[in-house]
Amino acid sequence: MDRAFLEGFIYRADRARLRMRGICIYHNGEKIAEYNWLFNERRNIHSISKSFTSMAVGKAIEAGYFSLDDKIAKFFEDKLPDRPDSRLLDIRVEDLLTMRVGFKEAMNAQFRTCVIEDVAKYYLARPMSNSPGTVFDYDTGASYMLSALLQRSLGMSLRDYLQKELFSPLGIENVTWPTCPQGVTVGGSGLMLSVEEMARAGQLMLQNGEWKGRQIVPAHYLELATKTHTKTPEEFTGLYGSGEGRFKNAEVEIPKVPAARAGRGYGYQFWTEIYPQEYPRTYYCSGSWGKWIIVCPEKNAAVSLCAHEQTNHGQMIIEQLLKEEVLNKL
Repeated sequence: MDRAFLEGFIYRADRARLRMRGICIYHNGEKIAEYNWLFNERRNIHSISKSFTSMAVGKAIEAGYFSLDDKIAKFFEDKLPDRPDSRLLDIRVEDLLTMRVGFKEAMNAQFRTCVIEDVAKYYLARPMSNSPGTVFDYDTGASYMLSALLQRSLGMSLRDYLQKELFSPLGIENVTWPTCPQGVTVGGSGLMLSVEEMARAGQLMLQNGEWKGRQIVPAHYLELATKTHTKTPEEFTGLYGSGEGRFKNAEVEIPKVPAARAGRGYGYQFWTEIYPQEYPRTYYCSGSWGKWIIVCPEKNAAVSLCAHEQTNHGQMIIEQLLKEEVLNKL
């Protein structure tokens, strides 16, 4: 591996005082560089977990357990409210995947503690405001419901299924992924992986789901899942470096990027349009506070990165450095 390849990225990230954790790069099928600012250990990859849930859904669809157009109500009749909204009964598997479910409010913060006794029943009892398949609203609860659907269909948890069918073939053993009180893998967050294991999974995606001659994830599903199905709104969560102690009495050089993140594309629990002008076919998995698996077919590369930046502004600075110091130099 060539640590020298990352010198420019490391230098500029440190000059910007970014809270970096680790980066790993696969190029032309080989791991070419890895660097860890802290320990090389497994971390919570947060919402990157959603993309792994999606890959499990793709495998289950290919195996015939359910389809994209199946309405989820028939799988959760025991969890439906007494007088369900007609729109609730129309929610399809694809609506969960694209986060166009239709509830008045998304279900996200609840999963930071996951103490709701019956998550599926709670999720389905909430008021609707839109027809399914029409309005994007980022919803970790949708990913949980996909995990619950998989468990009911497969007879095993999402974690156990992917350990056998995806992680072990990649040489990734004994993964941990929390469950709700009813034993369902959370699905939308909480999966623990190292930055190198993340990059290995990215290489699997880059290879259209194939690994060492075995088709781990259906290629046609990955192609569909990583296309833009809906658009996301612009986001602003604060300015990077505003009044924080890490910037005091320090020589800082911060790249200039917009403070608000422009809308992106969203597929089946995958993000698109991170670099729409330079790398239009590139897609990515994204987790809270600056965690990415970026799959760039234009450069035949998979890049993983872990950081801990809470604002979109700080995360966009990292994205800019990844483009300038990594992808553009491959």
